[in-house]
Amino acid sequence: MSIKKSLFAATMGTLLMAGAALAELEVKPYGAAQYRLRLHHESFSIKDGDNYSTLDYSNRMCLRVGLRAKWDDQFSMQFQIGNDWGAAENVSYEESFRTGANLYMQLAFFRWNPGSFFLEAGIVPINGHGALDLMERSLNYEEGRRYDMANFSGWGDNNNSLIGVKFGLPISKEGVKVGAEITQSIIESREQNNSTRGYSRVMKDSKTVTGNPAAVMTVLQIPVDAGAFKITPEAVVIFNREVDRTAGEDTKTDHEMAFGAAGSFKVNDGVTVTFRGGYAMYDNGNTTRDAAATEEISGLLVGAGASVKAGPGTLQLAVDYNAAENDKRANKDLDDPSYLYTDLRYAVRVHPRVTVTPRYRTYTRMFDVAAGGTEQRFGNRFEAIIEGSF
Repeated sequence: MSIKKSLFAATMGTLLMAGAALAELEVKPYGAAQYRLRLHHESFSIKDGDNYSTLDYSNRMCLRVGLRAKWDDQFSMQFQIGNDWGAAENVSYEESFRTGANLYMQLAFFRWNPGSFFLEAGIVPINGHGALDLMERSLNYEEGRRYDMANFSGWGDNNNSLIGVKFGLPISKEGVKVGAEITQSIIESREQNNSTRGYSRVMKDSKTVTGNPAAVMTVLQIPVDAGAFKITPEAVVIFNREVDRTAGEDTKTDHEMAFGAAGSFKVNDGVTVTFRGGYAMYDNGNTTRDAAATEEISGLLVGAGASVKAGPGTLQLAVDYNAAENDKRANKDLDDPSYLYTDLRYAVRVHPRVTVTPRYRTYTRMFDVAAGGTEQRFGNRFEAIIEGSF
């Protein structure tokens, strides 16, 4: 047989084997594009002063596209890219038309499920159940660790995903179904080194090495499915949230933690009620280097909602309350802010792939302030949301 015929035969054999293997692969693409027309009115009540208001109009867009691949009953993968779906991206000529949407990888993970447990790794999906909603504010708040306005944003603004590894196993599969899922990720990667004596000195004298552990976030969720009633208790701990290495070998650390639960109850085929709650706390008493900057913060989140099938669409209502405290804040006039959030929307599917949703939200901020400060800030947000998906 000639070399050309041998190469052809080898190539065809490889393609046939690859085709037979790929025949077992089930691939499902999906995607969605959403556009929002938004009108936001805000009023400010000044204690012992004049009041004023603002009115802004903007457009927002949300994009995502993904792929689910299933090899067999035990192994699957999923990839998804998009922009800030939860928070929505502001539309402007320079940012949107010139540079395009700010796309990034939202999901990229594999799932192995032999039956007795499952393992996911990569950018894994994880929903918030009260505790993560509070922790999102601490991780992303511009002014540092705070739990303010957790009811305005929440873990959904992180696209319900996290880079990490998740391990889960069923505890009960009959009757009331109970599972346990633990997810681990690194919030801040740190290296153990010596910033004062140099690398060579560290190698000669181990006593000069001080601890500098990474900030590790661990999430424990226990989903419970009792038919019409579902609930997921949740605990989140960030070990070594802060580190103080000034004490030499006696490295000090502070941890952050939150606890919560969320669930639903299906009243009938047309009505479902939902609820959630959480409490978070953080104290940097071990790591602060300035007594005036000591923090002892806590946050509370409670909420309830309902989903009702009405006419051609579904009516959804949510009410959430959030409070935050810092017992060590120097300016006590700024203590104890509280926030009330309401969300009313009516989603109508005008086409199997097109949904139109009028939406009305309110954002109330209440402050305990001295004269001349903002005592209450009230926002009205009206939106018309158009979404197409496949």
